[in-house]
Amino acid sequence: MESTERSQATESNEKVLSIERQLIEILPIQEITDMFGRETFLIGGFVRDLALGKNLVNSDFDLMTRMPHEQVIPNLHRNGFIEGDRQEFEEDKYSFNSGGNIINMMMRGRRMQVGLVDQLDTDTLISLGDITMNCCAFDLGNQKLLNLEMLSDAINKKLIFCSPDEARKDSWKIISALKQISRMPDLVAPKETWEVIKSSITPVIDYFANNPSELPELQKICNNLNSREVLNLFDGYDTKGIFDSIKSQKPVLETSEKYKSVAIESLDSDIRQNIINLAKKSYGRRLDLDKLFNDKINSVVYEINNQNEVISCCLISGERIYAIASTNADSIVNLVRDLCQNNYSVWATISQSNRYLIDLAQKAGLKLIENPGIIEKILTNNYPEYIDRVLINEQGRHVTFTKKDSDDTEQVLLVS
Repeated sequence: MESTERSQATESNEKVLSIERQLIEILPIQEITDMFGRETFLIGGFVRDLALGKNLVNSDFDLMTRMPHEQVIPNLHRNGFIEGDRQEFEEDKYSFNSGGNIINMMMRGRRMQVGLVDQLDTDTLISLGDITMNCCAFDLGNQKLLNLEMLSDAINKKLIFCSPDEARKDSWKIISALKQISRMPDLVAPKETWEVIKSSITPVIDYFANNPSELPELQKICNNLNSREVLNLFDGYDTKGIFDSIKSQKPVLETSEKYKSVAIESLDSDIRQNIINLAKKSYGRRLDLDKLFNDKINSVVYEINNQNEVISCCLISGERIYAIASTNADSIVNLVRDLCQNNYSVWATISQSNRYLIDLAQKAGLKLIENPGIIEKILTNNYPEYIDRVLINEQGRHVTFTKKDSDDTEQVLLVS
């Protein structure tokens, strides 16, 4: 027992040191502390997602500084920033929110929000936060992670409110929790967390009904891998029309500039035919054309060469990679890796007999799911018609699944 605890402690310390090293490498620490002083802290989703091994390409920097307002402004000017006319994010410009205590700015193409927190101590600041996994903090001056217990909650995907009483008073804290639930089917939440969330559904509905400009935040909750678990919480309530304009699937996935991401209804007919031709070359006689552009597919991601020919493509259903075609293995890996890096959750199912494609998917960043409960949750949340039809087999090399009354071969589930 003592040996096991020592091993776990060592593993935890190594994880902390690894995250600190990555933050030191990623963050422009010298530039930030030049503007905001050594008592500046990176908080929130950036540290959380780094701990979870998620993509950071589009993540914002959320900072807190104890530097006084009157010192910050000349520092910004000295570092080449000028005040913008609007409360927006513009390169080399800064602006204050209406309360004057949060700075919006952009540095090296990355959005930054800097809260001016005066001399509030760290414990007080954390108590004002939403959920513990969002309150991991990195001290830029000392280049050390703080509140390691909350970092542990992020690593272990524990959903705990910093203050349950405060969460009951603030719909945004509940919305923050719902976002994480919608993204992570393997999130672990204690009974108290669920009680706070379930007792706060009416205020959340009222918040969106009274603030229609915030409905894009609701959209962020409604088209993720585990959104169905969130939507089930609203069953039986008068939702006041807040879901009327919400899409059930992501219309397109994010990609780097190397790839095109297009909704099916906007897909050029020549590109469509190009994709069909590429699929025929990739799959030969095994190709079922009905599976290429069926009613489940809502977008396509593809890469073209200098001759305007499609050399790799993925057909997408929401966040699910439904079919892949490419001229070579490297192109498949690079395309799927790009999707993993630019989206929070991407997933796919592959026949267990197709070891080649499973290996390529793992090389690209997708991970095999071996937990039967999580497999069933993901499948039934995304396809309610699968409820009571999913058959899970825990024997063999990997945990696989099939469906009752289906001729499909046994599949494995992979998630970014």
